[in-house]
Amino acid sequence: MNHRLILLLFLGVDALILFFESSTLSISYYEAKILYDATTVLHHIITASLDLFGHTDLALRLPMVLIHLISVVLLYSIAKPYLRYDRDRLWLVAIYMLLPGINSAALLVDESGLIIMLLLLFIYSRKFFVGIQYALLVSFLFVDFAFAFLYFGLFIYGAKTKDTVLALFNALLLITAFLLYGFDDFGVPKGHFLDALGLYAAIFSPIIFIYLF
Repeated sequence: MNHRLILLLFLGVDALILFFESSTLSISYYEAKILYDATTVLHHIITASLDLFGHTDLALRLPMVLIHLISVVLLYSIAKPYLRYDRDRLWLVAIYMLLPGINSAALLVDESGLIIMLLLLFIYSRKFFVGIQYALLVSFLFVDFAFAFLYFGLFIYGAKTKDTVLALFNALLLITAFLLYGFDDFGVPKGHFLDALGLYAAIFSPIIFIYLF
């Protein structure tokens, strides 16, 4: 069978499972805060979905499911230069779709799903559409402070590879992110060892989790 047809089959089955799970979940306190109190990009995406499809649990989680499916396609495309066989790419996305943390990000109204998708989009642009990478980096500034870590990483990478434009551009974005969102200097992990352990258990595969632990 053609590998693209298999990918479509994976996406279809994954979407059906996620839509079924969406119908069994009600809105949580944290999700309600994003929906009613926040002014983020995700807030506007979710409210647009509710306006279009009605105020239902399915409409609430539809954008997160679609964002997740886009992430799967981006990961499949990004993996092409690194994996020799198409079947290996299919195994990669199958494992990705089975990770508990990824499934949580695909169902819950949370910034993590959007951040994952945008990071994959940036990596895709770096490989196939280099001209738009700087525009993407600027747009990420208005999504979430989490992208400050991307700016810092790209600054280090640019300095190491002597790419002055990349290094200076990301240094400027990093400073701007701190000015926009502030800086928490109270120290980490603040005694949240069990919280961090639970988060790692949800995000990483069992072997990597045991290694980190």
